[in-house]
Amino acid sequence: MLYLLLIGCNENFIWEQPKQPGNDSGLEEDTEDPPEESIPPAAETIYLNTSGSLFYWIDSGYIEIGQFTLPDGQQPNITDIAINSEGVILGVSTNSLYQIHPQNAELSLLSTIDEPLFGLAFDHQDTLYATGEGLYILTPETGSLIEISLNGDLESTSDLVIFPNGELYCFSRSFDAILGDILIKIEPNTGNYEEIGYTWIEGITGAASAYDYLVAATDSG
Repeated sequence: MLYLLLIGCNENFIWEQPKQPGNDSGLEEDTEDPPEESIPPAAETIYLNTSGSLFYWIDSGYIEIGQFTLPDGQQPNITDIAINSEGVILGVSTNSLYQIHPQNAELSLLSTIDEPLFGLAFDHQDTLYATGEGLYILTPETGSLIEISLNGDLESTSDLVIFPNGELYCFSRSFDAILGDILIKIEPNTGNYEEIGYTWIEGITGAASAYDYLVAATDSG
């Protein structure tokens, strides 16, 4: 399953520890630890992910950056990623929100979340929306949620996509192999919820907005 995200490009920056001059004085050198390396912003135009790996896209196909991995070696399943205007990549794994290193897919835990979440999307003002069994505004640093009241129920949702006009789209499983998943449109400012219809495709796991189109993917492509 592949998730496409279009973002603005930022210049890549990697902190490099300056070289220290030699110590010929016989005095003990300062042994303070160097500052931690900061996570650089995303530099590619399009990023993609499966539940286990991060990719970027070029004209000839996609290239794997690395597997999602925590410092202790654990590899949680990432159900969705989102990128803000500064190139910060976030990923969600049910009750955990991570920042993702764009060069090696290493994960840094940002916050824990009370509700299980499966979809993420930043709007043009970097407000982070999230879906699970409802629609929320998520504060990345604290994991706090503000629920948005809807005139319909969100159930069994997958990837979340936002368009430039602010409309949100997500998919809901119908568990009908013939009719396929349901496409849902949400207006977060009004709480208006609309079922657009059945897609006739079952198991849509990734989606993105690209050139005013909604692009979706399944496990098979």
